[in-house]
Amino acid sequence: MHCAAPPENRATAVVTWISPPPPAPANPALRPIISASQTPVNPATTGQYDETVTGGWYGYRPAFGNRGITFGGSLIQDDSWNFSGGVSTGYFIYRARLDLNISFDTDRLFQLPGGQIYCDLMSIWGQDANTSLLGSLQGFDNIDAAPSVTEVYELYYRQKLWRDSLELKIGRMDANNIFDAQPYTGSFLIPSTTNAATDYLLPTFPSTVPGAVAYLRPLKDTTLKLGAFYTDRFHPTTLDQFLNTLEPSNQPAGTFVIGELDQQYRLEAGLPGEAGFGIFYHLGQVHRLDAGIQNGFIGGYGFIDQTFWQLSDHKSLACFATLSAVDPRVSPIDYASSDGLLGTGLLPGRPDDPIGLAADWAHVSARAGLPQPWELGLESFYQFNLGHGISLQPDLQYWIHPGGGAYPDALVATVRLSLTF
Repeated sequence: MHCAAPPENRATAVVTWISPPPPAPANPALRPIISASQTPVNPATTGQYDETVTGGWYGYRPAFGNRGITFGGSLIQDDSWNFSGGVSTGYFIYRARLDLNISFDTDRLFQLPGGQIYCDLMSIWGQDANTSLLGSLQGFDNIDAAPSVTEVYELYYRQKLWRDSLELKIGRMDANNIFDAQPYTGSFLIPSTTNAATDYLLPTFPSTVPGAVAYLRPLKDTTLKLGAFYTDRFHPTTLDQFLNTLEPSNQPAGTFVIGELDQQYRLEAGLPGEAGFGIFYHLGQVHRLDAGIQNGFIGGYGFIDQTFWQLSDHKSLACFATLSAVDPRVSPIDYASSDGLLGTGLLPGRPDDPIGLAADWAHVSARAGLPQPWELGLESFYQFNLGHGISLQPDLQYWIHPGGGAYPDALVATVRLSLTF
């Protein structure tokens, strides 16, 4: 729901001797990438080894990359306090998310151009702070999840065809890395900033599902994305059980289909922008708020992200806005909006630090039976990028009518430590 610069176990390794290349010279122009989702971009795919905690592994990491094998990962740790209101106050809650991933370039490995095999192992632990502290319908932290789990989060094959005008992807995927993935919202903590609050049952963190996606690019700056995801979590596949996939208990049987049209553009001054519109439909039976059953439901969203001031690559100010709606019979939030500002390099001497303000408003369905008809979360943050893949982000949120008025207005603070490997 979203405008500045975009951000994307233990294993047994078989190691062959690869002569390490000479280290690449440091490039002071390289900057951390902000992801459009809560999963940071894999720096192994960008060559920015100097912007990671683990670096280039004495030259072996780029050597593996030259052979078509790239490694990446991240660790996010959040500590939250609720100063007033909400569910409870008086103590802090800690939780963390670890991602380790590996990708294989099929062109370099098997002489199959345009292909990639990608696998991400995720582990999450700690309490769900929203349930314990706030009680918001939208949530207030995008790594909150229960229970703690270690699982294969993503495992897919991607193939580009016809000079990249068509791209196919099949396997287990986080749909929010593809759909409703606005480029300027990745550093915000409130989940509905990066994923519309009405995207009911969109397969995303912490529960990915098998699916297939097609990207069509008829024009250079135009992309049509179509996807179908198997969301029958009451009947997990054998692969689900083998991969220890987290099994949520509130998703009905059926297939989730979604389409999105994105258009990138530039204003006369060369300022970049992007607009998108998406629509989704869930096939099969779903539970209504009145405890009944219905066949399917429909929803949609639209967004625009626009940079409106840019002095250099290190100084910019952007805005974002999202509107979304869904069938009020099945979702406690039937329509919502998210709006905000994101600046980069606005403080002297801090060229890589983002700062953000956002407002996430959600209308409560009358069928939900809650005391108030809406909920509003206001968020502000400053992210200190400390170099070598380390960032520290204080975040402050004020909530009006959390839980649709079920709890008193609340003031919540979080400190996020992020490491990119």
